[in-house]
Amino acid sequence: MPPTDKTAFGVILTGCLQELYDKPVAPALLNLWFACLQPYPLAEVQRAFERHLGNPDAGQFPPKPADIVRLIDGSGDGQALLAWAKAERALRTVGGYRSVAFDDPLIHVVIADMGGWLRLCETKTDELPFRQQEFAKRYRALLLSVLPDYPAHLCGRAELANRSGGFAVEPPLQIGDPDRAARVMLNGAEATAPALAWPPANLATRKLTTRVPVSAQPQPQPQAEAA
Repeated sequence: MPPTDKTAFGVILTGCLQELYDKPVAPALLNLWFACLQPYPLAEVQRAFERHLGNPDAGQFPPKPADIVRLIDGSGDGQALLAWAKAERALRTVGGYRSVAFDDPLIHVVIADMGGWLRLCETKTDELPFRQQEFAKRYRALLLSVLPDYPAHLCGRAELANRSGGFAVEPPLQIGDPDRAARVMLNGAEATAPALAWPPANLATRKLTTRVPVSAQPQPQPQAEAA
């Protein structure tokens, strides 16, 4: 919610807490609620309040900010499961050739910390359950912390090759909601560092085949004779 939505949000909050639960809404309380829910669009916040009020069990008690966040995002385990499902679907349908940008910045943080998009795409089928567990553990931990800096997108093989060769780079493929993915890219750090998705797991086993011409190799310099 932008700051301009604060008045409309105050009407929703007052109508819920003060009118239905007889809980006064002081300016300090309004500021606290708004700060907690500001990352979400006003329409989603309003729907979450309505869902709380319509719940025959939870609706008997006034909501807390965490209750509204849970109604919007789901539980931590549920969010991690949905995030992994999105990443795995892109892994199978897009692969490591294209660069990608998800609509959730936490997915970028987790995949970058796990070695990058290329490394994840190299995962064998029988290793996916273990990668899923690692992904979910990292994702749940990030839900409890402040959002760190994250790459604007995750580099694929084509982008890394084109950058190293000085060629044009194709825009990353947006995964999920296009508007949210665009905001993730806008607020993220430029993903130019090869470390985000490099080196490949088999780089250590590759052999260098390019030889330096003899004429280009440094030649020993003659020693000056002593006077």
